[in-house]
Order: sequence, then C-alpha cells, then structure tokens
Amino acid sequence: MNNLFVYGTLQSGKSRNRVLKGLPFERGQIQGYEKIEPISLEYPLIVKKKGMTVNGEVYFNLSESVLARIDSMEGELYYRIVVDVITTSGKQLKAYAYYPSEELIRTHAFY
Repeated sequence: MNNLFVYGTLQSGKSRNRVLKGLPFERGQIQGYEKIEPISLEYPLIVKKKGMTVNGEVYFNLSESVLARIDSMEGELYYRIVVDVITTSGKQLKAYAYYPSEELIRTHAFY
C-alpha cells in the first residue's frame, strides 16, 4: 500500500518535496484531522479532531527506499500512521501520513 498523504513541506512546490519531485500524485483530503501551523515551527502538523478536514496530496506506490528517506528526514518528530484519503477524482484509499510525536504536540500544538 505504499501511498503517502502529505499536507505540508513535502507537497509539490514546497521546501522538502525534492524526494517526491516528479512522482505521480493527486490532490485529496483526510477527515477527522486538523492542520495546525504553529508560529514556533517552520512546518505544519496534524492532530485528530472530529469534524475537521485536511487537504493535501497523495503520492502513489512509493518504494521502500523513498519512504525510508522520508522517515529519516522526519526523524523522531513524526511517525507514520495509516489514514483514509478521498482524492479529488473520488477515489478512496489508504495511505501513510506523518503524525507528530506526543512531545511535538504537547510543546507546539496550542489549540
């Protein structure tokens, strides 16, 4: 299932997209999450929140090596979870998304 939903600096045209550049993707959204952009950070995070939606991009069928590179970039601040994505073309699929560590939420997610 190596699909990846991205919502921040990994998106097309953003600062960390170089590892995904040129790979096929489609715009989509996940429900039940909220995107937060703390001023104390230079990147967003998502947190679970009923009734909210996060827009982003889903990249399809990524290799294990690409996922490993992104895991390394994200470090200990984020870990992969599985989310349900609805694409703009109406496809429903499962994808990984990077979810912030408890410490990152506790120290930067003022909501």
